[in-house]
Amino acid sequence: MTDFFPHAELSAVGLNLVAVLDVSTLPANLHDRIAQHYALAHYRQLILIGHAGKDFWNAMQASGPAEEDPVDTFTRRQVTKILTSAMQDRRYELLYPGAVPLDLQALGTLAGWHHASPFWVGINARHGSWFAYRALVLADSEFPVSTPLSEPSPCNSCTDTPCIRACPSNAMEAGQFHIQRCIEWRRQPESPCRYQCLARNACPVGQDSRYDTEQMRHHYTASIKFIERHL
Repeated sequence: MTDFFPHAELSAVGLNLVAVLDVSTLPANLHDRIAQHYALAHYRQLILIGHAGKDFWNAMQASGPAEEDPVDTFTRRQVTKILTSAMQDRRYELLYPGAVPLDLQALGTLAGWHHASPFWVGINARHGSWFAYRALVLADSEFPVSTPLSEPSPCNSCTDTPCIRACPSNAMEAGQFHIQRCIEWRRQPESPCRYQCLARNACPVGQDSRYDTEQMRHHYTASIKFIERHL
């Protein structure tokens, strides 16, 4: 019997992107990478969960006082509660958020969510770059397998390249992303890119899904802290 997937419950807390993948049909490189850490033979499906737009942030803010890691804490709590209710006695395992590095972007590409962009953030035709991966679950479930989104990358038809022109560090010069230029520019205390990405902001795709200032600052604060500690 096919299980009923809790789309509405996840969407109610802003987790409005879902792709159910069949473990047995994963590309060999992804299958083997996950199998190094998890017993895939115990599970039928891999469930990729994300959010697009502002609803997730608003739901998280409404859930109560901020915790040390509010995004991951809220995600774990909601996904666990919703899937436990939906799957009853079926086994599942939350892989992400977690300690093991996983290629979420490759899975997002399989789902049709993710295309490469000049500014190194995934982009799609519906939401632009204003989406993120929030959870990855292995499950002994029988949910309907998702059909990948088929929209082509909006970058393919973009001739004006506003993202490239908006980047003050010229990090996308000559069709390549020069990560060190971006990092050094963002390190500067008064950099306008310290808590945002001007190139990302300049992209016209998915502006209705664009994060508000508080949400954007939260994510870019985390990235600048990582840069200053490790790079």
